[in-house]
Amino acid sequence: MVSDQNRLNQLLEMMSSPEVNKRNFKGMIYGTMGHGKTHLALQILDEIVEPDKIILHVDTSHNKDVAPQVGMRHKVQPLPFTTIEDLRLVAEAITEQQTPWNTVGGILFDESSTIALEDLDRIYETRKHLIETGQRKTPKDGVPETPDWADYRPGLQRFRSLMSNLHNVPGLHVVEVAHERFNEKLNAITPDFAPAIVKEIVKPLHLVARLVADVSQQVGSDEATYTRTVQIHPVGLVQAKSRLGVPTVKFGAEFLPGIVKGWVDAGAIEHPEQPPIPEPAVVGGPGSDSEGNDPFANVDM
Repeated sequence: MVSDQNRLNQLLEMMSSPEVNKRNFKGMIYGTMGHGKTHLALQILDEIVEPDKIILHVDTSHNKDVAPQVGMRHKVQPLPFTTIEDLRLVAEAITEQQTPWNTVGGILFDESSTIALEDLDRIYETRKHLIETGQRKTPKDGVPETPDWADYRPGLQRFRSLMSNLHNVPGLHVVEVAHERFNEKLNAITPDFAPAIVKEIVKPLHLVARLVADVSQQVGSDEATYTRTVQIHPVGLVQAKSRLGVPTVKFGAEFLPGIVKGWVDAGAIEHPEQPPIPEPAVVGGPGSDSEGNDPFANVDM
């Protein structure tokens, strides 16, 4: 005999609700400036956002004009970043499906690392002011000269709470764009968040992809080739992750929007993350494939 038939019926209704099937995508694209991170993020959202929805572009630069993208099917509505508090209001309006916020089907946070950093600075300056004015106890090491865990922790909680609210909205796709940094604590290239919080920031995401733009030119040729690639699985020196079920470590960036769309259309089933791949032998060292392979060996200099 079932102990609570009413609750069991409610769960059955949840299973049959169309909202259950409106799974959302949570991802991050990071890399150095000028490599096309924003454009790639918008292409992903353009593929997966419902046709009658808009894409909200939360921009920290206040001077970029990236909304009119060639070939975009969706309207992109820019929103300059002000404060975390303002973004929380937006998240509440979207969650409650208030008009016109109920038309938002995707959000691009550009740059999310800047949002987190600016909020951390505000928390630090507020705490420092309270200490200097005697409203807060002075730490044993004195007034802090830079942010420490007393600032990182509330900053992480504020940012994670904001993103969690948005991630829980059925059918709302969220893509973050971030700069990259060499994280000495992790000894790896990671999104440009504070070392103390970067792992927690990326934990709930389906995808963390590093975007790299390379210019190559064959020896003796006058033509250069510009290519963009994304890495979606980690190696020892690069942080990345994927729950999309794609085994390829690195591939052309132009394929990523279609891959994400295919994953969402197939039910957004999360796959296990791939463990870090060991770093290869030193290029050109003894036993490596490129040992003695000098591209300039037969070229007159």
